[in-house]
Amino acid sequence: MPIVLTGSSITVATGAGATSTKPPIRQYVLSNPHGKCPGHYVKRTIRVRGKVHGKTEMLREVGCVYVAPKPPPMTTTTTTTTTTTTTTPALVVSVSRNVGQLSTGVGFVLDASVASIANSNTAPSGTVTFASDGVPLSFCSNESLQTSFLGVADVSGGYSWSTAYCDLAFSVPGTFSITASATGSDGSTGTGSLTISVNS
Repeated sequence: MPIVLTGSSITVATGAGATSTKPPIRQYVLSNPHGKCPGHYVKRTIRVRGKVHGKTEMLREVGCVYVAPKPPPMTTTTTTTTTTTTTTPALVVSVSRNVGQLSTGVGFVLDASVASIANSNTAPSGTVTFASDGVPLSFCSNESLQTSFLGVADVSGGYSWSTAYCDLAFSVPGTFSITASATGSDGSTGTGSLTISVNS
């Protein structure tokens, strides 16, 4: 016959195990020391208060102690983002002063020679806009690139060049920064520059 236990924090089980309740029983004494504990309980030697011959004493008994279930492992989701960068083909732009076309001390012709880096063997088509000190020149805007001059292709430096022209005259002397911005028919772009000095 099992020992009768008392105490507000201890619950006595009379069977082979205890039925789970909410909240679960923290611990209880096995009526059969050789019995097994149910799920989430482990067998331990526990100290409880009990009466022996009418006297309350702390006793060592074999019981089941509740062990909280471990939480499920966290699942980490990794999202991979692929970024595709599209590189626009670049143009080489060389700006020069056409001395042979010089008419006066303040008027001359600008040459913007353009070549494609990706397709060095093919003279690019497209347009060129000229600017002076950062201000676009309306009379030299969207000038068409010519792939040859008088039927002769311009091939030099390992590139096939196209050329656009701008007739330019200054009314005052000074130093000016000329830029030529080229846009190829395939969307490629490039910019070249030239600094010129104009005498009175």
